[in-house]
Formats: sequence, structure tokens, C-alpha cells
Amino acid sequence: MKFVGLKASAILGVLLVLSTVAFGVSVNGVKLRPAKGGLIDLSYYKGKVVVVNFFATWCPPCRKEIPDFVRLQTALSKKGFQIIGVCVDGTKPEALRFAQQYHINYPVVMDNRDLASVFGDIQGVPATFVVDRNLNIVDQWVGYLEPAKADARIRKWL
Repeated sequence: MKFVGLKASAILGVLLVLSTVAFGVSVNGVKLRPAKGGLIDLSYYKGKVVVVNFFATWCPPCRKEIPDFVRLQTALSKKGFQIIGVCVDGTKPEALRFAQQYHINYPVVMDNRDLASVFGDIQGVPATFVVDRNLNIVDQWVGYLEPAKADARIRKWL
């Protein structure tokens, strides 16, 4: 298991901090609560590349990257790809309104304490993780990443 720590970064005036994350940590069995209700078990996505994107509805870099994620979800869904957005602020109704406003075409779930045990203590957004087909965390970045760079980092796992 490889541990990688990230330093604080300032992007568009928003302080972003991401704790040390263990690459290779499995997300198998992690349960998520969609804003629409129900339960998602990440085990369901075994065999797919999954991007887990932590965002806040007030965050300018988060709002900037969401249209790019919507395009990626559309373009890559038939290649075994899934994005899951994790809303770290607000209520379920607020998250649903935000998802509708930004035409989000992937599940939006609400943050919970269980996620910190797998993805680390996320103290800033946006924070994005790539999970491989075996459900292991293989990449991460904090802050807005230009679409071409994000696309390349994701596609290498497809």
C-alpha cells in the first residue's frame, strides 16, 4: 500500500486540504446514501472504473468541473465507467435541486462519516478519487483539474 500526502492548495480563492490517502485501499462494501433515497453499495460497481467526486454546492471550482463530469459520464458510460458525486453540504432536497440545476446525470449521494474512513478526512473541495475495476483507489486530485488532464487520468484506467 502506497501512502501519498497532499499539501494545502489555493484554487480560485478556496483553501483546499486533503488528508493522506492510502492508494490501493478498497472501497468494496462501502455504502452510500443517494439524495433521492435508497442505498448504493460500491460493490455493485466492481468491473467498472468509478470516479468519486466530493463537492459543495457553494464551491466555484466544483461548479466549474461538474459540466465536464456530465460530459465524461455520457461519453464513457458504455465503456464501464461511473461517476458518483458526494455532496458535502446542505440537505438532500438542496442536493437534488443542485443536481437538477447542473443537469447531473450520475448519482449524487450525501456525505457521511463512513466515507472518511475510506477516502480520508476531506477538509476541502472539490476532491476527486479514481477507483479501478477491482474497487481500489488508484488516483486522486484536489481542486479543479483542466478537463483534458482529468480525462487522461481517468481513461488510463478504462
